[in-house]
Amino acid sequence: MNCLMQQQVPGELQELAEEYAKLRDISGAEAIESPELPWNYIVLALIALALLLVVVLNKIIKNNKIPVVLSPSDIAVEALKKIKDQGSFKNVDVKTFTYEVNMILRRFLEGEYQIRAPEQTTEDFLASEKLKKTINEDRYVHLQNFLNTCDLIKYADKKAGPEELEDLYQYSFNFVIGAL
Repeated sequence: MNCLMQQQVPGELQELAEEYAKLRDISGAEAIESPELPWNYIVLALIALALLLVVVLNKIIKNNKIPVVLSPSDIAVEALKKIKDQGSFKNVDVKTFTYEVNMILRRFLEGEYQIRAPEQTTEDFLASEKLKKTINEDRYVHLQNFLNTCDLIKYADKKAGPEELEDLYQYSFNFVIGAL
């Protein structure tokens, strides 16, 4: 068996020697020709990519706007301005107008002073110790007159003309901005 292996080894070595002979010697680096790059197309592609990136980022920013938190007075002033922008006080439903102005002021008080004004009757609200401690006596008296007038218009069918409606509007506006 040892004889057979000896005969096979020289044959394998012969094949290796032939393969080795086919190999070339290591020589210097050969120049490889590279194709000419179309730089104008590359620049245009980069510009297009940059524009696409700007558009995508712009949409992302617009969709993820940080909400602006308005103060209770800002919310009330905006709501009152919308009422005023609807036109004169001559062509309004008196009860609806009175209810809206009343609720705007009550929501303002709730947001500004954490007094649950919209859920309470006028009597319970005015009797609130928290309200009396929160606003000064002069403002309290004006608020009491305003709320009682609104209740008379809403529930006792008190007649109110455009001048009285404008007074209610102006009072609520002045109360919200702190002029009273």
